[in-house]
Amino acid sequence: MKRLLIVLFAVVAVGLAAAGFIFWNKSDQKPKPAKEAAAPLAAQSTPQVIADTIGSLTWELSTDSTLTISGEGVIDVSNDWYSYEVKRVIIKEGVTGIGDGAFWEYYTLTSVTLPESLTSIGKRAFAECQELTSITLPESLTSIGAYAFSDCYALTSITIPDGVTSIGKAAFGFCEALNSITIPAGVTNIGSGAFYECISLTTIDVAAGSQHFTSEDGVLFDKSKTTLICYPAGKSNTTYIVPDEVTRIGEGAFSDCSALTSITLPKSITSIERIAFMNCTSSVTCLAIVPPQIGESINVKGEEANTENTLYVPAESVEAYRNSAWGKAFTTITAIQN
Repeated sequence: MKRLLIVLFAVVAVGLAAAGFIFWNKSDQKPKPAKEAAAPLAAQSTPQVIADTIGSLTWELSTDSTLTISGEGVIDVSNDWYSYEVKRVIIKEGVTGIGDGAFWEYYTLTSVTLPESLTSIGKRAFAECQELTSITLPESLTSIGAYAFSDCYALTSITIPDGVTSIGKAAFGFCEALNSITIPAGVTNIGSGAFYECISLTTIDVAAGSQHFTSEDGVLFDKSKTTLICYPAGKSNTTYIVPDEVTRIGEGAFSDCSALTSITLPKSITSIERIAFMNCTSSVTCLAIVPPQIGESINVKGEEANTENTLYVPAESVEAYRNSAWGKAFTTITAIQN
């Protein structure tokens, strides 16, 4: 069943991508299963040791629900253990990659041991492993795929190894218990929404020597500080003034920042990407005279105009904002009060 669901998802995703749809936020994902009712699809106990070989890999599932995989190559989703309850996974040296969706929706998985030979973790590899509280990533790892650990609600901490160069789109999205993260100096790419709706995340640090990213007061920027990538949703500050050098607000940058009541954007702002303020209860002050370009659904309430908060803009620009896309995002646009 799980294999069929993944195949169907891939077909639909390709079709949507061809039609121009971009997705990763809550409304685009399938509904989350209730935590208290979470159970593996078609899960069944293992009364005896089960073992088999797939290509160059050998796997064994013990009676205590420990899955051990050995051999060489990449673990893909075409496995024979998906219908059994798996609580622990031990991957032996020689395995170099964990393929797309390999352990997607393993709701009872609590422990994973990874080898130093591992270099890549694929898309949705551990997505929705709801009981996984921590995982140690090997120093050999270089890439973390899109949605790789998304919806791992119990994941409280994770250390990204120094060798990682790429963190995929929404790789840690919806990790509600994750409280801090450090971006290694060697990372050159961070996909949009990498930490979307991490509501306990209070700081994002960047290791010294990074040529691509920087952090100020726990807020993630590109190296030049012209793009604000992510304001951690778990920060307790009630106000935030975006630095003057910032010209762009990234996708979902302030999403779910429930503590914020006021965000001030500088005169330098020229563009704000989609869902930048999604599920954020803050009012916004934009000092730019010319209304910045904005992406779809930048506002608090998603597809409908924000009726609860006010957009404050320069007095001479009120009508320009009202007659632009901002007028669809905020129903109340008024002059900044001196």
